[in-house]
Amino acid sequence: IDGEVREVVSASQSALFIKSDRSLWGIGYNGTGQLGDGTEENKDDPVKIMDDVRSVATGGLHSLFIKGDRTLWAMGHNTSGQLGDGTKEKRLVPVLVASRVTAVAAGSSYSLFLKTDGSLWGMGSLPHQRHIQASDPVKLAEGVKNMAAGFDHLLFIKGDGSLWGMGNGGEGKLGPNLPLPGGTTPVPIATGVKSAAAGLTHSLFVKEDGSLWAMGRNWDGELGDGSRTSRNTPVQVASNVRTAAGGWNHSLFIKEDETLWGMGRNEDGQLGTELSFPLDQTTPVEIAQRVQRVLGTQHYSLFVGANYNLFTSSANGSIARDPERSFYSVDTPVTLTPVPVNGYRFLSWSGDVPAGQQFTNPLTLTMDRDRAVVASFQLNIYNLIVASPNGTVTRNPNAGVHTHGDTVILTATPNPGFVFSHWTGDVPAGAQENNPLTITCLLYT
Repeated sequence: IDGEVREVVSASQSALFIKSDRSLWGIGYNGTGQLGDGTEENKDDPVKIMDDVRSVATGGLHSLFIKGDRTLWAMGHNTSGQLGDGTKEKRLVPVLVASRVTAVAAGSSYSLFLKTDGSLWGMGSLPHQRHIQASDPVKLAEGVKNMAAGFDHLLFIKGDGSLWGMGNGGEGKLGPNLPLPGGTTPVPIATGVKSAAAGLTHSLFVKEDGSLWAMGRNWDGELGDGSRTSRNTPVQVASNVRTAAGGWNHSLFIKEDETLWGMGRNEDGQLGTELSFPLDQTTPVEIAQRVQRVLGTQHYSLFVGANYNLFTSSANGSIARDPERSFYSVDTPVTLTPVPVNGYRFLSWSGDVPAGQQFTNPLTLTMDRDRAVVASFQLNIYNLIVASPNGTVTRNPNAGVHTHGDTVILTATPNPGFVFSHWTGDVPAGAQENNPLTITCLLYT
């Protein structure tokens, strides 16, 4: 998707994304109304769903989003009550679920949301009680600042940085503290954690020091520790990590230098590397640079490229840009045109301008980094040229050149035996016979 995308989520061959103007859009499979456009028709082109959207999440066949007023809305499949509207009826348009919501996440048949008071809520077939289908939100924990939804397990981080898990702890995806096949109460996993991600059968978390840790199934190398051995104790994978995401059988993470890395299954190219033997990667491989957000699904991965800011400034004029945006995706061409105020003219560019193009007008830049550009303007300079055969002309003030807006008085004095007749040339209309003549320098003369 080209343009100013802030956030993207995807599942079951559909995707939803939020643009920079906070409008929510959807594309792809819509067989259960998860795109919220009032139909069950698949969408080959993006369709607008809602304005003023803060965040979005999608499960297997349902979607949820938070509006600017912190209300939570949901649409799509609802046979397990995962929409949280008190029913199990499918919704083709968004339905209001809760208020004062700060974050949302979705599993295949359940949903989670976090309220402003730090309480964590869930609805649907929740991992810790899958035999119960809650169609109304139920409180799961308090003092929570972040959470992640897996297939049959969930993770949440408390305000003190402690990481907890609920649901099926099989193959170690909840760490060593939960006996198989799962539990109904939260179990502690780690401390000093700032973010977490849940895959199909594995978990990832980033600690405050930027270290990335992984646990759970590792059949395809999704833990990134160089082996295919499943781990019920977290193993460190990388350092200087900003955030991580879990796919079904692969993992992704963004480092502080904005590089994107991945490990695990790659049979469908979900790691973005060449499909050469071996397909799977048991250690992290670099995928892309200048990445802001990343998402892993069953067979593919999505990421949002970093956007660049273009700062422009000018005095005695303005700068028009095409396209007109607040920020730009990588390698977007932008054309800058200086627009002087009346009486000024463009002089030059300065700042982040390619060599040799200081005087180019208009100027086209390639947004390969943040740029700051200044346009300089100069007052117009006018030449006043006077010819007077058979007489003289005095000027007041007596100057050869004048700036925009200057007023000059010309007085014609004929030689003996001659009389003044009239002015010709760049003379104001109706003033050809005026003597003295007053002119204002507004045009080159």
